[in-house]
Amino acid sequence: MACSMCGACCKYLVFTITQPIDKVKTLINQPIMMFAVDKTFSEDEKRYFSYREVQILEDKGKTLVFVKNEFPEQNHAEYISRNNYKVVIYSPCNKLENNLCSIWDTKPDVCDYTKSTLEIWKPKCCTD
Repeated sequence: MACSMCGACCKYLVFTITQPIDKVKTLINQPIMMFAVDKTFSEDEKRYFSYREVQILEDKGKTLVFVKNEFPEQNHAEYISRNNYKVVIYSPCNKLENNLCSIWDTKPDVCDYTKSTLEIWKPKCCTD
């Protein structure tokens, strides 16, 4: 299928979080979401997150992620398995202009990776 150029793939972040659903529901409604991930991010990934005003703090073997949550009604959690959820967060890239990437030639490599993994979570309007 052809891309409909809706920009949705550049408006959402998806993280896997291991917490009970009541904590996940509380998390996705906070003004600033903070959670730990079992991953160290590359410089390319950090640049990708900086375009979405996501803060990464690596300390003592843990990586903490801080995400501004200006539109909590756009977020949701999807069940993976017991206490494992995909958290989908509305966090548009600030390099989008009219739903198109304004830095296409110099975009982080992870942008292509994100598009290739949309089968993990695909925006409802995505046709690609």
